[in-house]
Amino acid sequence: MRVLADALDGTNPFTLLADGVPGARMAMSEQTLVVVGAEFAGGAPGFIILNNRVDLASGDHASGEELQDHGCAIGRSSG
Repeated sequence: MRVLADALDGTNPFTLLADGVPGARMAMSEQTLVVVGAEFAGGAPGFIILNNRVDLASGDHASGEELQDHGCAIGRSSG
């Protein structure tokens, strides 16, 4: 999810998650949420919202850490 704004004033990432991801509203305790500041095309400021859901059967504890791109693959691919 993207938020195109220079601040999150008036924007609640939890509400965006609950409204934007099917089933999330009924299982918010099973969600993880990561909000990262970003610069989009043309220098527009904003935020990227990442989400994951717990799936204990597969060993997925929905850690925000696993949503991060520690190798910076996107940065390397854009040259």
